[in-house]
Amino acid sequence: MNHSDHAYVSSEWVHEEKRRYYCAWVQQDLFSDWVLCCRWGSLDSARGGQKTLLCHSKELGATLLQKMEKRRASRGYCDLQSSLVQTNENLGVC
Repeated sequence: MNHSDHAYVSSEWVHEEKRRYYCAWVQQDLFSDWVLCCRWGSLDSARGGQKTLLCHSKELGATLLQKMEKRRASRGYCDLQSSLVQTNENLGVC
């Protein structure tokens, strides 16, 4: 297995009004299984949670992550990665 097989994809979202964050990423665990890891919580306290879902492939994990991206956007969360790009281009924030 080459190094690129261990690469993962990730996303981070923030809801400024509700002061909440959500992040998710796909990676291989110690047994070389692909997993989707999710973490969420408050921007103002240490409260939050996390979960790990077993995926049959990296592609399935990426598909589930795309579905999460759509759900976060529909609930008013701002994608931090796109916000950083917009800010760097002086287009404003999300």
